[in-house]
Amino acid sequence: FNINVTVDENFPEEILIGDEITITGSATLQNNTLKNNPIVLTIDGTKYTTSTDEEGKYSYTYTAARNGTIAITANATFTNAAITLGQTSFFVAKPTVNIDIDELSDTLSLTPISLDGRIYIAQNNTGIGTDLLLTINGIESTLTSDEDGYFTYTFTPDSVGVYEISIEYENIRYEIHNALATITVNKRETQLVNDKLPIAVQLNEAFPITGRLIDEKNSPVDNAEVIFIINDETYINTTDSDGYYAFNYQTTNIQDNNLYEVRYYGDDDYFLSRNYVGSFFDVELIDAIITIDITNNILNEPITITGTVTDSKNNALSDIHVIIEISDNQYERTTNDEGIYELTFTPTKLGKYNVTATINEENYIPNKATTEFNVGKMQTTTTISPVKVTPTLDANLTATVVDSNNNPVTTGKVVFKINGKTVKDENGKVIYTKIVDQKAVLAHRFTESDLGQNVSISASYSGTTYYEPSTSDKVNIITSDDHNVIMTLNDITAMKTETVTITATLTDNDENINIGKVVFKINGKT
Repeated sequence: FNINVTVDENFPEEILIGDEITITGSATLQNNTLKNNPIVLTIDGTKYTTSTDEEGKYSYTYTAARNGTIAITANATFTNAAITLGQTSFFVAKPTVNIDIDELSDTLSLTPISLDGRIYIAQNNTGIGTDLLLTINGIESTLTSDEDGYFTYTFTPDSVGVYEISIEYENIRYEIHNALATITVNKRETQLVNDKLPIAVQLNEAFPITGRLIDEKNSPVDNAEVIFIINDETYINTTDSDGYYAFNYQTTNIQDNNLYEVRYYGDDDYFLSRNYVGSFFDVELIDAIITIDITNNILNEPITITGTVTDSKNNALSDIHVIIEISDNQYERTTNDEGIYELTFTPTKLGKYNVTATINEENYIPNKATTEFNVGKMQTTTTISPVKVTPTLDANLTATVVDSNNNPVTTGKVVFKINGKTVKDENGKVIYTKIVDQKAVLAHRFTESDLGQNVSISASYSGTTYYEPSTSDKVNIITSDDHNVIMTLNDITAMKTETVTITATLTDNDENINIGKVVFKINGKT
């Protein structure tokens, strides 16, 4: 037998270490497809086994582990056959990657130094976006380049001396040239008061003035008097053992442009130092947060409008006056100890209501919270009672209507339909039955033919200004011979030795049964 195994020459133009390469080919037996036969691939000296498919083709995914030329031989496992091997190779590149840093100059202590540079593939100048290892005098941190390979990093040396800087990238796929740099940081011939202060505080908050007094070597100056001049008034504090100072100026009134300065007069060993000369801070209104919430929106039923007033740290603010405006009507409330205000309001009209709650305090920003709610008609449910026909074919058509809270609806009219046709009077006019004592009752006489036609009866409530219309499910006629007896027992919760009353209710087609006897059993005993 003659077996011919081939390897396709379809490799990517550039292959790097770690890339997955799909090796494909085919095998024939006597020029016919060699189906489902093992194929042994020797790739870079290591054997891997795959198999041909129904079309005599095979594939194998190989991950490049080194750079250089990778030889491939494809062999078919078949006894007593002359096999022509498939042979090819592909090349795994290892491009050179350079990390360049812009030129650095020697500098002074506490001067920010910007490390700017780029990481890129040397052959085609393609930038690499990645994480880099930045080491400054043995301290490591992560530096990230953008998609074009550019990176920047700013650091401030806190002492004098030589700084050894390296930026490294580790990736087996590339030949990497890391970056190295050295700069010298020299001493400062100055004294400095360092502090970082806010530009504004709210009323009753303290304006904090903090910082540190250091000499030219960044060493603390301890037990030194620091002068705080605020609106031409002078206050004094002393630095601690680490050279830190702190002063909290208590604000008492709203005022812009409060002038302040921090000063150290110096002595025989130190020069005068000043900071924040001619600086200002503002004392502003208190910025409180107000919320608003509404519980429901039912016509003619009380709704609760509530909310909270808190400071910027979510602490409740009590005794805060709040004006609540509802569709041009204003109401005033005051927050309790938990920062909560509350208003009970009864909407008497349908439609949309706009609600705004505003903080009404002299020393507070009049922040607002707004919302709206819509008041619509209440949904209703109409139920028709079983229609029981007397021997004279008379019956009462009875309907009840309840609202969405299951409260009886006591106003409005109901029309009844028999077999889908509205019940009318002898003049052909629709009969509208008013709800009286929570029921709409219409006396009606059926015919003998009605009893044999499986008559269906329904009731429709027409609605009112405040209630939506609704239609009942259909019921059928029942006669005095039709019974549907239902017995219900009340639930009881009792204490030991307590006397309880057990009540049973019996109905037949929604009518109470007033005759007969009931036997009670407790735990199966009569």
